[in-house]
Amino acid sequence: MKRGFSLIEVLVFISVASVFFITAISVGTYTLKNMKQDEYKLRATRYAEELNEWLRGEKEKDWDVFYGYANNNTYCFNSTSLSFPAVPGNNPCSANDFSLEGLFKRSMILSQSGNTVITKINVSWNEGGNTFTVPLNTVYSLYQ
Repeated sequence: MKRGFSLIEVLVFISVASVFFITAISVGTYTLKNMKQDEYKLRATRYAEELNEWLRGEKEKDWDVFYGYANNNTYCFNSTSLSFPAVPGNNPCSANDFSLEGLFKRSMILSQSGNTVITKINVSWNEGGNTFTVPLNTVYSLYQ
């Protein structure tokens, strides 16, 4: 009596193994994609928080100057050195200006509402044909 596998048994085994490996590769690829997206989201959040902390310092340094910049102006902060432009509203972000690390675009809108300044910070990046954004909104007021 011969012992061994028939051709049909071998083909069934290869088919089942192929489905398993294709599924495993798909899950791995999906996981890596999500990990990369999460990494970018963390980095974008760090850039938004960094700008928010800098703004808090600018507010504490001189409220009147800080308040003067808040006239519904959009500012672009695509470098690691943070500073307001000489003229308020004089550095808007272009649509394709993803120059922070060559990946991120950090912009902010400052507006006034009574004695408060409202900041809307957005850090965006492109990935896989989609644009993702991390928003951070804060309200500053002068307490004396």
